[in-house]
Amino acid sequence: MLQQSDPPITGTILVADDQEANRELLEELLTAQGSKVITVPDGAAALEELRKTQVDLVLLDVMMPRLNGFEACQRIKNNPATYLIPVVLVTALSEKQNRIEGIKAGADDFLTRPVDRIELLTRVRSLLTLKHRTDELEKRTAQLIAANDELEAFSYSVSHDLRAPLRHINGDAAMLIKEHGPQLVPEAQLRLKRIQEGTQKMGGMIDDLLNLARLDRRSMDLKMTSLNSLVENALHDLESETTDRKIDWRVGSLPSVNCDPGLIQQVFANLLSNAVKYTRRRERAVIEIDQSTINGQLVLFVRDNGAGFNPKYSDKLFGTFQRLHTDQEFEGTGVGLATVQRIVRKHGGRIWAEAETNKGATFFFSLGEAAAMSAAVNRHASRK
Repeated sequence: MLQQSDPPITGTILVADDQEANRELLEELLTAQGSKVITVPDGAAALEELRKTQVDLVLLDVMMPRLNGFEACQRIKNNPATYLIPVVLVTALSEKQNRIEGIKAGADDFLTRPVDRIELLTRVRSLLTLKHRTDELEKRTAQLIAANDELEAFSYSVSHDLRAPLRHINGDAAMLIKEHGPQLVPEAQLRLKRIQEGTQKMGGMIDDLLNLARLDRRSMDLKMTSLNSLVENALHDLESETTDRKIDWRVGSLPSVNCDPGLIQQVFANLLSNAVKYTRRRERAVIEIDQSTINGQLVLFVRDNGAGFNPKYSDKLFGTFQRLHTDQEFEGTGVGLATVQRIVRKHGGRIWAEAETNKGATFFFSLGEAAAMSAAVNRHASRK
């Protein structure tokens, strides 16, 4: 009887056993719990049934004619169409070697006869619950992939559809200035200039949005990488912006970690570019890049003494097109930090910031277990 505390065992279960009495016993036990049960006399018949029927779990007797349980299990697990179906081997043999053979065949569980009713129902219920959750996860994953494909297609469509009219607007404004500029009053000239600036900014936003969409689709090329070399590259790229600035760069000794160097260099490039931008009003900017350990985890950080921000708005920092300063204060599209967050999450890490208004900001980020482990190996080697 089904106990009140136990949920029904829903699903379709295939039972393969050459003994009719065994098939009837298992069918009676499982049907009473709410399962749909299909019985066949051997492994070959089980494989044939799987070709035409969707099954949630398979119970295979080990000793059967034509095709024994080990062979049937192995074929089920080697078939891309059925490998996710849980398989339980049932046998009167209790030798260790039989269990080893079952594991080699890919069996998910093993029951020994005489089968204990409670043990059977408990294991079947657990495997079916796991199977249902796996199916749901696969379904959601497929939906996410489809949604990402649609988003990427939409992004390209938006890019193509918006770029053409933007080019026309910018071109017409430039033509008006060139051909009729002297005849226009100063206010009209100013408005045309603003039109050009607006179209250029929108073009930049479209490019940033496209790059952000592409980032999710990009596969990672992980390799051991010196983070100091990535910082040096990022600083080299910033030379044209910092030539006339007084900046005190404080670069610590960073580890080599397992990461995608191209993506992590983009992280440093965005964070350092932000630090340069938001320290613009300081007579002497101080920008620090270093590492720390927080709750036993390697954490990298970029700290500056710039404009900072109100910490109560920190949750908006990493949103697309979210900005905490106006264009009049500091230029930008609001995509840089969203990109940084995507890259860090892609590495299995997280990013957060601490700041106060007019007292600078610090951006912390981790890079997941692989990076932490490789950094720990570096530290251990350096102590020898």
